[in-house]
Amino acid sequence: MKVQVFSLNAEKKRGAHEIELTRTIRLLVPSQAATISPPLGPTLGQFGINIKDFCDKFNEKSKIFESDIILNVLVNLLKNKNFDFDIKLPSIAFMINEEEVDVENEYANKYLTLTSAYKIIGIKEKDINISKLSMFNCILGTARSMDVKLVNNLKKKSK
Repeated sequence: MKVQVFSLNAEKKRGAHEIELTRTIRLLVPSQAATISPPLGPTLGQFGINIKDFCDKFNEKSKIFESDIILNVLVNLLKNKNFDFDIKLPSIAFMINEEEVDVENEYANKYLTLTSAYKIIGIKEKDINISKLSMFNCILGTARSMDVKLVNNLKKKSK
């Protein structure tokens, strides 16, 4: 599990109250698998976050995803020692790995079909507010860096 920590000096408004946001923590957590054990427990503990409370809330919110999908989580630590968090969808690279098709070929053995790329666009457009063409270019660039070829139609190899 990777952890990135960065501070923000911002204010968050909720209803009639103004709550000061002191820090935001980025985590990669498997869905429905948050536990108080390392590395998640000590990471949250060093910021004074109630680990059991976070794990219970996260596991409840992440039930809409399949188990063991790696989710991006932004934990906002508030000045009054409370927290809230936002769950973002998995990365494009993770989705490409889930959708790629293996084919026996001496040059390349990983392919992504246009149908799968369009499915990824449909999922990620809820998370990122950019045009479909820009999203397709992001998927194409990520696939290229992963040595995955984009094809129009492909039959899976028989095992």
